[in-house]
Amino acid sequence: MHAPIFRTKSPSYFLILILSSFDLSQAIADTRNALTLPIAIERALESDPGLAASGYALEASKGRVDQAAAFANPEIVLDIENFAGNDDFRGLRQAEISGQFEQRIELGGKRRLRVNAAQADQIATASDVEHQKRLVIARTTSDFMNVLGAKKRLEIISDQLRNAERLLPALR
Repeated sequence: MHAPIFRTKSPSYFLILILSSFDLSQAIADTRNALTLPIAIERALESDPGLAASGYALEASKGRVDQAAAFANPEIVLDIENFAGNDDFRGLRQAEISGQFEQRIELGGKRRLRVNAAQADQIATASDVEHQKRLVIARTTSDFMNVLGAKKRLEIISDQLRNAERLLPALR
């Protein structure tokens, strides 16, 4: 029966021995290619699909404002009567052709009300886009800080591992 070389009640010593078999130095990011928070936010804003969709919705709302401000298109109506009959009324020889030009004139400020409604929709859509941007920024900032915390914890564990490796020969 062998007597144990080293007795400990702390399982952390064994954890350090297990972790010493891994090379943690490669897990720490290269500082030359470090990602900063402003760059992370910029990339998140550029690549978020929900934000892109919100931008398209804002462009569509601008188009609805333009469409609401436009006057109704004029219409030309052409009526043909007494054609495709028989004998003298065969073909278009005896046909009666009449034409009309129609233009809808809106009264009572309907166009102005329609423009106001479209502009209100545009303002609401712009507010939604700004809200979406702020959500992306908040989520990116939170994730960035979590990664920084994890990186710091990794550095601390790496330092502890190096210290344990230096102490290991003395404990034997």
